[in-house]
Amino acid sequence: MKSETGSKSESNEENPEELTSSSKGVPEKPFYKKAPFVVGIVVLLLLFSSVGYSLYPEYTAAKSLEFDVEGTGEPDPGIESIDIPVEKIFHNPSEYDTPSIEADYDVYIEGTYVGEGSLSLGIVSSEETKVDEQIVTVYYEDVGTSLAEVLRSGEFVVTIRGEARAYVLYNSIPVSQDFAAKYSF
Repeated sequence: MKSETGSKSESNEENPEELTSSSKGVPEKPFYKKAPFVVGIVVLLLLFSSVGYSLYPEYTAAKSLEFDVEGTGEPDPGIESIDIPVEKIFHNPSEYDTPSIEADYDVYIEGTYVGEGSLSLGIVSSEETKVDEQIVTVYYEDVGTSLAEVLRSGEFVVTIRGEARAYVLYNSIPVSQDFAAKYSF
């Protein structure tokens, strides 16, 4: 038996080309058996790069959205209420288009809550500004005597605060951004 073991080690030492993983007890797989693993890795890399390619521009655009509010005319005081014309202005300063944007907001006059609203902006293209005009009607009986007098005077501050929402990455991940702006009449 010793002579057989000795002859095996001698034959390996004589032919180093024969030393392969199979001679170490681990069979070497041919390439066609490794291909599914390699293809799987390539598919995963492509998937991750596609996700990053889609996620970054949408997220960047949604988070860079700017908001302002302006009066579009003089308030129209009536006997029981006042109509206040305002514009909600959304601007996308980024180089990417946003996904579809929706917003919910609250309206305050002189710091007093007077109502709420919502709107759907849709997609805001790169460097685009979207304007939503609205008439805010405030009933004097709903806001108290002191605020009603301020409204009748025609000099007051309108504040709009809210949250804009979008869904990125094929509508699977929500992204939101708070906004607020004031306008003095």
